[in-house]
Amino acid sequence: MTRALQGGARKDTGVRADLDRPGGGRGVVHVDQTRRSGGDYERARAWTSREANAAALGAWATRVVVDDSHATMRDLLFEELDPRVEVISGALKLLPIVQGFDAGQPDAASFVGDHGGAGLRASVIESIHPM
Repeated sequence: MTRALQGGARKDTGVRADLDRPGGGRGVVHVDQTRRSGGDYERARAWTSREANAAALGAWATRVVVDDSHATMRDLLFEELDPRVEVISGALKLLPIVQGFDAGQPDAASFVGDHGGAGLRASVIESIHPM
């Protein structure tokens, strides 16, 4: 995708991008920012898209597939993504984060804005709203 790995090895990476927590919570801090009717929804989409793109470009992979993973799964702004990034968008994915890969892939995965469900204590951070 962005840079060849040493020795010419191929590396496929999946990036899961969720709108709830881009910036590790520095950006999206209220449920209204995650809803299409919310005042800062468009800003939250841009933050998430840019962070997903940064994860993709930093993967040192030959192929990166970004999985749009929030609610209806139509939140990423494609114009914010490097044109070499493949995007899976839209709900009802059978295999989130590995959709679009062959068996045994991806070789690596990255999670942007991912979180545990609301009230889940065994999670690094819980959702900002009930799931």
